[in-house]
Amino acid sequence: ISDFDIVTPSNLNRQKFVMRSLYRNKAVELCRVLSKQGFLGTTLIAHPCSFQQIDNDTIRPDFIVCGVDTQLPETRLLICKYGFARRVPVVFVGVSTDADYGYVFIQQPGAACWACVFKPEWKGSKEAQETKCPGEPATDSTAPASRVPCRRRAPPSRPRPRRARNARSRESRRAR
Repeated sequence: ISDFDIVTPSNLNRQKFVMRSLYRNKAVELCRVLSKQGFLGTTLIAHPCSFQQIDNDTIRPDFIVCGVDTQLPETRLLICKYGFARRVPVVFVGVSTDADYGYVFIQQPGAACWACVFKPEWKGSKEAQETKCPGEPATDSTAPASRVPCRRRAPPSRPRPRRARNARSRESRRAR
């Protein structure tokens, strides 16, 4: 977990922090809070700095969740490139500045990257050609979000367990 910022009172109602976390580094506090919830052997490492300041050759993440502020598009682009080059899945989450809407985009290895979908002007750039991004978005980025088809699979249907009925419940139904 990487973040250079500190926890402020405005973070308490919308992020996973407690009063004890106030005015401490967000990455360190988030690791402390999440480690108590158990993630089946997941190792959480706090980096109290920006993603750009981490020695990216020493970390080997299994996946990345990018939830940076909207004011930092260059960080999203850097994480997009990092995940694409190292074939690491990246989950991008974003919320508008007025919290009116949001999005979740999953960048899978070998598929279209975040920049292809949300930054089409980057698609034809020299950097995009060097990283060999396929350039084919997973969704139609020109369609409104409500019209983009969901590609989620429905869970397998299971037979509903039958409720055990006793003699008293049968009698009460007959009496009605």
